[in-house]
Amino acid sequence: MKVLTSYKDTKENSPYPIKNNSPDTKAGMENCAEETRKYAKAADDAPPPENTRSDPADRIRRWREGVSWKTSEEAVVVRESPLYKKCAKFLIRCVLSSVYGENIIIDAQKAADLKQNAKQPGRALFVDAILDALDMGQDTIRILRRRDGKLIGLLSSAGPIPAAEDAFDLPELNLDEDNLEALLKDRLSNQDKQVLLYWLEIMDGHTSCLYNDLHDILKNIARVSLTDFEKQRINRILAVSEKDGSVDFPVLKEHSDAVLHEKITLVPIKDNKQRFGYGPHPLYVETDGLCYVFLPPFTKEIVDATKTENFSIENIELIRDNLKLEGDKLVSVAVRCVLENNGFSQVVRKTYTDEQIRFVKAFPSLSVYGPAPKNGWIARRDAPLRDYPSPLKSGAEESFDMKDIVFEDLIFEETGNNYAVHRGEIPKWIGARVEGVDWLGAIPARAVKNAADWQRIPNFIHTSAPSGKMIAVADIGSSRSAVLFQKAGDNRREYTLVENGQVLGVPLTSTDDTVADSNFGVMFFLPEKQVNDVKGKTPVGLLTTNKYQNENLPETSEVALYKSGKVILLDPKSIAEVNSRKILSDIKAGADANAMFLLAQGMLSMIVDRAVHLECSNIELRLSYLIERYAPMEKAWNDAINAFKELFPDILFSYDDVRNGEKVRIEDKVNMYLPESLAIANRLKSDGKFHTTSGAAIVDIGDFTTDIALFRNAGGHITLEENGNVSILFAGRQIIIQPIWDYLQFSGVKVENLFNPLTEESKQAVKRLEDALKEQKKEKKEKMPDDVRRDILCLMNNLRREKIPTALQNLFDICYLTEIVLLKCLLREREKGEGQYDIHLFGGGSALIKDKSEGFDWDAVLKRNCGTQKRSGDGNILAEGLLEEIQPDLRLAASKMKEDAMKYQNDASNTVEDVSPTSMELKEGYIQFLKNAQALKKWEALDVNNNRVSPGKLFNIKKPGPDADGEIDDNRLYSSFYDAALEFAMKGSFKDKEIIKTLFAYKIAYSSAVAFYSKRKR
Repeated sequence: MKVLTSYKDTKENSPYPIKNNSPDTKAGMENCAEETRKYAKAADDAPPPENTRSDPADRIRRWREGVSWKTSEEAVVVRESPLYKKCAKFLIRCVLSSVYGENIIIDAQKAADLKQNAKQPGRALFVDAILDALDMGQDTIRILRRRDGKLIGLLSSAGPIPAAEDAFDLPELNLDEDNLEALLKDRLSNQDKQVLLYWLEIMDGHTSCLYNDLHDILKNIARVSLTDFEKQRINRILAVSEKDGSVDFPVLKEHSDAVLHEKITLVPIKDNKQRFGYGPHPLYVETDGLCYVFLPPFTKEIVDATKTENFSIENIELIRDNLKLEGDKLVSVAVRCVLENNGFSQVVRKTYTDEQIRFVKAFPSLSVYGPAPKNGWIARRDAPLRDYPSPLKSGAEESFDMKDIVFEDLIFEETGNNYAVHRGEIPKWIGARVEGVDWLGAIPARAVKNAADWQRIPNFIHTSAPSGKMIAVADIGSSRSAVLFQKAGDNRREYTLVENGQVLGVPLTSTDDTVADSNFGVMFFLPEKQVNDVKGKTPVGLLTTNKYQNENLPETSEVALYKSGKVILLDPKSIAEVNSRKILSDIKAGADANAMFLLAQGMLSMIVDRAVHLECSNIELRLSYLIERYAPMEKAWNDAINAFKELFPDILFSYDDVRNGEKVRIEDKVNMYLPESLAIANRLKSDGKFHTTSGAAIVDIGDFTTDIALFRNAGGHITLEENGNVSILFAGRQIIIQPIWDYLQFSGVKVENLFNPLTEESKQAVKRLEDALKEQKKEKKEKMPDDVRRDILCLMNNLRREKIPTALQNLFDICYLTEIVLLKCLLREREKGEGQYDIHLFGGGSALIKDKSEGFDWDAVLKRNCGTQKRSGDGNILAEGLLEEIQPDLRLAASKMKEDAMKYQNDASNTVEDVSPTSMELKEGYIQFLKNAQALKKWEALDVNNNRVSPGKLFNIKKPGPDADGEIDDNRLYSSFYDAALEFAMKGSFKDKEIIKTLFAYKIAYSSAVAFYSKRKR
């Protein structure tokens, strides 16, 4: 801009008048000015090119006169002129400059001060000429400039006059050559209109026709008139001052000078499909086939400002048009961000050149586990990275240990294996820095506002929990994740805790891992791949960290989840992702207090996740239980809820107490609702399908235990028989999985021949099983590996049931016979009564049991007329039974069971009773077991030539059958199994000697059969 460099001399008293120059110079300059005026006149008043103007004062005068008028006739012509439109657009940009970039400053300079410029002593003459052209009526020149000092125009009495070169970069306004009303109405946002009108009203009384035009048009545009609230809001954000009789353009009061850091940090990332922060789209750049991402370069001041409720970062993005590369090397990059303060939006831009870009070769991986609004866990993993080259033109890079990177306001506790956990509130933005190096930037962790679709947004994004709805949650046992939800007043039910694709862990920074960490750190809270339709029971397991101890964890002093262990779902289709990491999966059966506490926390985390996504903040838990596990389960859930209360104070864990209308904390409502088997009976009763002519048994054969409850029909009312409910550590593992594994070992058949046509996933399980069999045979191991058990679980539904080999069927039937004999033990003191005794079978372990139509004679074993009801495929019946109101004729039984459960702990600790059978009793029990076996079915055993031999060979007894004398065929073989069988029978700590004898007999019979088939094979 050259407005202050004219050489025209109009004042005689100038200290350096032009007339003091040589006559030829003076005359030449005056002639040049005159010729320029004639040229302009000859061009029909069209303005000549700016760089041909010899007198900038003339240009100022022309602008001022071209945008104002004295009559209405002149006004029509002026409003259609290019000068008028340019001046209007320039004014709008000046007013909105603080909103869309940097502030434009009105720098009021006294003419006397400008004349004293020592470097340009001739300026005094031209200052006077400009004052005359501006027609401001004061001895002041108002210069419009940017913060960097660049002049962009002058302010005249008729409006602003732009410099020859437009210094703005405001593409959002998208200003074109529309008329002024269309420009204001269609090209500006509502906020733009409000800010412009706000400033114009402050300018009230100004003589400029342009100002009045803008004001009148805005007042006539619908919904632009400012309310008192809008005026107050804008006034809180913008500052407008008056200097020397002139109203300044708006300036943002806060965050105008410290938004973007002077440097921007670049880190390597696996590919552009990975997230880097949750919220704005990551700032990716790809060079030479590799992907890098910029940390949003917000300053610490801005990150701190996001902690308040009235300030937020709405977005940040790369300005792709300003991304400069030389070959594959980065030269410069520009970013654009949008801030919001009290509902007021601001745009900030910055360009970073090569020397302002910091390339950091290694950056930690962060994952957020957020089961509640604003609160959760952040897991940090310092994993090794591939060696990325510097993408900068200079080749510069900064290499330091990842452990030196510190995240503002986050305190991580090491758990081992380069894995650490932070717990507490998750900030909206996480600032990153390196001690002794510099501020690195910020990562968005909660930078997205609540969306209309709750279920698609992780919970920690939400600012608050929903309210006003209640959710009932049932069947949260210690060995499953299947639950059933029902919202109050809503008949819709969710049959499982696990949604398709549900993942609670959200990666914030997923860098390029070349060495896959197969242990704790890399695991999602839930498997990445989940079956499409999850119904029924899904086993739950724990992955433990180095912090896990074999002593009780603190009860409520801290939340131990993720620090000591992580809950996972044992989906057989994805469980192999855990690899060799040990999983605690038989938590209920093992009675591990630590594991139960962690599992309750993990389950509660998932429950809260689903509750929030169902827009329910009031949660009622209805738990099923076993008598002997009542107290520890209640304690584990109460401790978990108390720990959550400490970490998540914003969650409304409460329900409406109808009796007094008060809010009751959920920790007072850990509802140990019904025993497991009684809950099943409750559901059957509600459907009218609970058959009890003389009595009934519910046999729930789960993954780890068999739960048996006995009922009797007394005078038309069902009551629970005293001491008629037990849980026995004998279930699906021994009944189905172990026999399949043992058969594959001794038979030598191909795994795929045992199963129906397979899916691709099942074929992978077959291959792993084949490899495990070869390894087992090579190393002569006997114990079934955990990964083998998972693969058999995956294949179980594909078993060729119509072509089960005789040897495998015999192993199955030994196991099922055990279940029947256990039931017989509980019925031994019960009168037969009149009518049929009904047996209801449940649980996955009952899948292959046979009935009378298949030659499986229950009556002969139980010595009473029996009927069977098989419902093994219904995995939701327990949860549904818990949600149903307790049936009237079961209430007495339920009440008595709860009393027994509460007394059990004291009775168990005060009573010492030796129920260990003698060796003679155990042998007698084995003989009786074999008699029951002969009554159950006709057993077939084949010798090495496939000839039928006496079933006694199968069970290592000389004379099987009803008249068996109990003589063992091979005493050395019997003795070799004795200790292991006794240990198996005693580990359940039963007080019933007959149950111990039955479990011992099972182990001897099963081991003898496996030995028979193995010997025959050899």
